[in-house]
Amino acid sequence: MVHIYIDAEFDAVRINGRHCQMVVSLGAVLKKEEHEETFYSLVCPKNFKRLTSVVRKMTHLKDRDIREAESFPVVLKSFMQWLQPYVQDSCNVYSFGPDDRRTLLQECERHRVDSTLFQEIIDLQKKISATVIFQNALVSPTLSLDDLKTAYDIEGAVEHNALTDAHDLMRILQASLKRRPNPEAVRGIVERKLAKQQEVARKQQEKLFNIMKERFSPYDTLECSITLYPEIVEQFRLWEERDRNFHINMQRKNILLDGKELSRDHTEISMHVDINQKIPSVTLKFTQDNLVLEKKYLLQYRNATMVENILKRMLQHGNG
Repeated sequence: MVHIYIDAEFDAVRINGRHCQMVVSLGAVLKKEEHEETFYSLVCPKNFKRLTSVVRKMTHLKDRDIREAESFPVVLKSFMQWLQPYVQDSCNVYSFGPDDRRTLLQECERHRVDSTLFQEIIDLQKKISATVIFQNALVSPTLSLDDLKTAYDIEGAVEHNALTDAHDLMRILQASLKRRPNPEAVRGIVERKLAKQQEVARKQQEKLFNIMKERFSPYDTLECSITLYPEIVEQFRLWEERDRNFHINMQRKNILLDGKELSRDHTEISMHVDINQKIPSVTLKFTQDNLVLEKKYLLQYRNATMVENILKRMLQHGNG
């Protein structure tokens, strides 16, 4: 049995007004028992001008080297010639993640060349990720190549080079067939992922805070009386539809709130925005005789438009 590990690096190239993923390098490792061979080539995409800054930084490839490289059909022909001595053997072809197979098939279709080899690619990402368990739960169905190297104690950083990535894939698969992941390494992966998620959430919350603070700064400390004009009722109904945490139902004669039924004609409603808290909020106050009910909601994208529309409409009517 011949095992072929393939990796391709791609970049976005503009063709006919739209960006297409195109191969800029192709690497492979062939393994047959103890025998091992490698293939590597840069590829010059059709209409190539320059690498995007992201790909240039990640792969360390140079525009000049890509321009001087052969086209995809020529590189593919060399690749198939490299495989020629093994065409009579049974072969398994592997890659990491769905992108390699998809992009290679697109390139074959674009250049009208045979894609049979790439159609049979086996994606190892999910297969190997399924072996990494923490506290009886899957860490992720799609761990990165770097995370899997860490889990299996394989030294060296992922270089985003088509040949070294193909070689890493081979080493990871071989390791996963021989031993279990290192528990401490897996714990470290989980902790890093959690820390990253928390940092992303913190940044998103900070961004939301700044947006809401700026958006509602004209209404800060304002105590706005609400009259249930038809357009105001419509905003409350939209709010109820879009925010599952909003449970105030405006009916024709009544207001349903926390299991209580308030008369629209005998209930005073006010709205107060507070942007000085950790998370900006809006408070609705309902007063009927001696009964006072207050509901506080965080200002978020799903309710900000309705709150703003209500405030603007009431201020136009001279309330506040």
